[in-house]
Parts: sequence; C-alpha cells; structure tokens
Amino acid sequence: MFAWFQRLLPQKGDFFALFEAHAATLVAAGEALRQFADDGVTTSELLKRIQDREHEADELIRQVLT
Repeated sequence: MFAWFQRLLPQKGDFFALFEAHAATLVAAGEALRQFADDGVTTSELLKRIQDREHEADELIRQVLT
C-alpha cells in the first residue's frame, strides 16, 4: 500500500538519523534565540551559538543530499 512512499525514501545512508540530527540542531538554535530574552547572556555569545548551529545544519543538509 505504501510502496510508492518507500520508493521516495533514500536507499543509502541513514536518512532518519540525519533528519533527527538536523531537528536537534534547529532546536538548539531556537533555544539560543529564546535566550535573547534572558538576562546574563551577551548578544555576541548568542550569535556565535546560532551561527555554529547554522553551520552544523548546513553540513547535515550536505550529507542528506549526497
């Protein structure tokens, strides 16, 4: 019944593990954005964290596409 859906999924690699890792990276970036409202964290620290998560997400996307 869902054979057509299974044909859409990648046949190599661990797609779902990469998908889960990407989701975790997005959650971490979202947490850094939330901390903008909190006291005690400087803007430069948060921007660095967000940028680091962005680079991690970019690398995961590269892995998924290959």
